[in-house]
Amino acid sequence: MKEQTTSFNFDEWMKLAKDDPEVFEKQRLEAIQNVLTNSSDNSKNRLEGLQWQIDQIRKTSKTPMSACLNISRMMWEKVQGEDGLVEALNQLTGEAPIKPKKAYRAKVVQLHSNSSTTSKKSA
Repeated sequence: MKEQTTSFNFDEWMKLAKDDPEVFEKQRLEAIQNVLTNSSDNSKNRLEGLQWQIDQIRKTSKTPMSACLNISRMMWEKVQGEDGLVEALNQLTGEAPIKPKKAYRAKVVQLHSNSSTTSKKSA
């Protein structure tokens, strides 16, 4: 994994958000893209998916505070919820049994009729 050092000054970002929201948003997106670009191939897809979830919460929340609470709830679920970090750590230390991976099955549904069926219908 590539080593990354980041300096983050909360007060500066907060002032920028208040004084110039457009520049704040531009720099926020650049910072996120920088993290994604410098991520290892192993974690890049997971991080992009997580960022997509965060973006959707921000888009669908009525207020910034609501978005913050919903993102916080999502993060805690990833830590303490089923198949979360706490459970994984407990499995590694032997405090919890290792659960087998869930097997997912899906019914395949044909979306397009084949050409022979279409020909017979139109004749």
